[in-house]
Amino acid sequence: MLPPHKFGQWLIAEDSARMRSRVQRLKFLVNEYGSTNGLQLFHGVLTHRFFEEARWCFVNGQFIACVLLCQCFLEGTLRSLLGAGGKNYGVSDRWLEHAGFCDLIEKAKDCGIITSRQAKDCHAVRQMRVEYVHARPTFSRKHIAYRMIREGKSAIRLSERDARQATKVMLRINQELRERVL
Repeated sequence: MLPPHKFGQWLIAEDSARMRSRVQRLKFLVNEYGSTNGLQLFHGVLTHRFFEEARWCFVNGQFIACVLLCQCFLEGTLRSLLGAGGKNYGVSDRWLEHAGFCDLIEKAKDCGIITSRQAKDCHAVRQMRVEYVHARPTFSRKHIAYRMIREGKSAIRLSERDARQATKVMLRINQELRERVL
């Protein structure tokens, strides 16, 4: 066990070693979405938390967690918007309770809540998440090692690229939904 005064030194060393890459990822977020000082609109009880935590996981290099949280944000947003429409969208509380993300994406697209492009983007995030969450045999084409070999990238580079793409989708859909409501 480290003495208490060593923990601060450890954190300072970690921060300084990763500062440049963290600053670059923060710049990406600001360039992609702007600052978050303006009006924000979130649909669902936890979607604001998913949004904020996904952003900070991305900045801090926690890429797999970022992908998972982006999907949580998207799924929670779609579920909430479909639920807010009640019978207008032809869904029941029971259906909403049991619907998977794929079902939510398709229903939201069919009801005009999201566009076909947004649905495609949501499906891409869903596929990213599946690759990280569901264990596959190493020889499977659905195992991340297959992508690593095919694309000649390390697991960290693939997860960083996935997190960047999932974050773009989350930011863009949140912004487009906000603009449509306002």
